[in-house]
Amino acid sequence: MRDCLEIFKYYLRGQLKNDHLIVTDHEYLFYDQDKVGKILFYDHGFVEEIILYHDQVIFYLYYQFSSYAYAKKNFDGMMRVFRKENPLKKVIICCSGGLTSAYFTQKMNTFLKYNHAPYSVEAAAYDEVKDMVNDHELVLVAPQMRYALTQIQESVPQAHVEPIAPQVFASYDCAQLFKQILDFVKGEDDDSSSI
Repeated sequence: MRDCLEIFKYYLRGQLKNDHLIVTDHEYLFYDQDKVGKILFYDHGFVEEIILYHDQVIFYLYYQFSSYAYAKKNFDGMMRVFRKENPLKKVIICCSGGLTSAYFTQKMNTFLKYNHAPYSVEAAAYDEVKDMVNDHELVLVAPQMRYALTQIQESVPQAHVEPIAPQVFASYDCAQLFKQILDFVKGEDDDSSSI
């Protein structure tokens, strides 16, 4: 197993040679203009992979090296995130005045940070959405604004707009809202792969 791990490390040096690679016995550090990648090697074959984007963790994986193929698959997934131009996805939660969405946004960003998820959420009042949406891909509309869903969609055609379920919004269910975000991202990835 030790030989396979050394072969994997040799493979990494070849793959990362153009990414400002710094190598020590137990750490591979590489970076570009916005991101820093780290691959750390621990005793008993444990490997930790981390990507920071402007000091925010956008990728985190910790596993035990079991085979070269398994480690290569994990590394390939890491590099898909590292090579993405702007991996941080931005989401707006919209409500009538921005107050109820502000509290949910605060809880949601804590949840996302704790789960090392590459998303950021901002709160917006109905009349602010059009000005804020430039670099946001998803606008989630609070239940009390469902009547204005069509108007919001028409005012921000560059973003995807969808409602938040009343039980999710009323209970500040971060896990369910995160699932809704992931469902959107998965659908977006499926669409781009079919083009």
